[in-house]
Amino acid sequence: EKVASLLLRKRYRKRLWIDMCSGDFGHDEALPIDPWILGALIGEGDFGALRFSTASEMMLDQMIVGLGPEFSVNHAGKYDYRITQTAGHRRAGRYGVWPNPLKEELKSLGLWGRRSESRFIPEQYKTARHEARLALLRGLLDADGWAERTGSIRFSTSSEQLADDVVELARSLGAWATKNRKQPVYIYKGERRQGRPSFVINIAHPEPQSLFTLPEKLARVSQTRKRRKMPTFVSIEPVRQEEARCIAVTHPSQLYITDEYVVTHNTALALNMAQYAAKNGNTVGIFSLEMSAEQLVSRLLCSEARVDAHRLRTGYLNREEWARLADALRRLCETQIFIDDTPGTGVLEMRAKSRRLKAEHGLDLLVIDYMQLMSGRGRIESRQQEVSQISRDLKGLAKELDMPVIALSQLSRATETRSDHRPQLSDLRESGSIEQDADVVCFIYREEVYNQSDENRGTAELIIGKQRNGPTGTAQLAFLKEFTRFENMWRE
Repeated sequence: EKVASLLLRKRYRKRLWIDMCSGDFGHDEALPIDPWILGALIGEGDFGALRFSTASEMMLDQMIVGLGPEFSVNHAGKYDYRITQTAGHRRAGRYGVWPNPLKEELKSLGLWGRRSESRFIPEQYKTARHEARLALLRGLLDADGWAERTGSIRFSTSSEQLADDVVELARSLGAWATKNRKQPVYIYKGERRQGRPSFVINIAHPEPQSLFTLPEKLARVSQTRKRRKMPTFVSIEPVRQEEARCIAVTHPSQLYITDEYVVTHNTALALNMAQYAAKNGNTVGIFSLEMSAEQLVSRLLCSEARVDAHRLRTGYLNREEWARLADALRRLCETQIFIDDTPGTGVLEMRAKSRRLKAEHGLDLLVIDYMQLMSGRGRIESRQQEVSQISRDLKGLAKELDMPVIALSQLSRATETRSDHRPQLSDLRESGSIEQDADVVCFIYREEVYNQSDENRGTAELIIGKQRNGPTGTAQLAFLKEFTRFENMWRE
């Protein structure tokens, strides 16, 4: 109410801001590739031939020093350079020379073979310590960023995923960043055509000179104004009345950041389905584009053993819980569950792996978590068309392999604007083709999230919004959140 009243006065408009985060967080785990080198390769590298382009002698020297004596940088024509192993560091394998270790690391990160329109920043780099994230952003901007005369720092890419990752990366370092979409137009044989959409990132940092290492780019930002750009309040408007849900923030900065997704625990439900199918003798394949295989196995163990996941992570399990965990591990080892956590998996790659699983192990069920993180085939004009293509391809995969495919999808924010927060078919995110292609569409709804009463605690609704060969309706489930487990509702 105080901020809303101040915004009515002209002198306070665009002057009430939200403090930016300091960026002092992240893990200290070893990274497979030096962050600056990875950033430079993502910006100006060729992930099909292990080459990069630059006209800067200093950047070339930095690349040589960063790669170390194990690699050689050879001129490949004009501004192109190829990265190869030095003769003294090559290791002979059974069938000749072993692959380039840098190439193998890029494969493990899911970047090898990526064209410019499908590149991304691996998750382990986005959550690394401050120095590593800063080095990665420096590599990206040194390779493919620039500074305007006004001092604004910009980065352009044809990959929307990479654009979103750069925005996230810059904001995690205390910068102000926005993404703008541009549609280039060109003339070919007298015909006006539209090119691939590009995404331009604008970055404003309190210390812009810290984002570059190249002298020619540093010179353009060192003389700029020192005023820091901050996110400001535009308006505060009453929408509805809801029971307050307070969040206690223990971090010294007292800053809490949320994202755009609605918490529905769809991964937990899909894992429960996969777990039940595997225990009944079926072979299950899981493609996890969001969580690592270790996280999924941890969830499966806690669900099967009925052990509190938080107590497992912190190591405060008693003797009885350790015994249940060991017994659950034995039961899970007897099942056939195959997990692939390769980031940014495309439809064609997923189809090939599924065929191989079907041929070698008799695949009976496929779970994909989740659709919006997949990449489509070829050049697509819009994200909506890409998701539509992915939906059609998954439908074809299910018919080709003659098995059910469970594909998870995120919801839009429309559920939060309604008085009845139950999701509907129109809330499926980014494409209506998901509703069109799916045989069954199910939604998870927990009243406990919006109304903290005792009667709603531990309950969930499985809403069948569409069923091609049966009725629609709602099924009541029990949700054990400490075990991330759904069960049938007990009735008297």
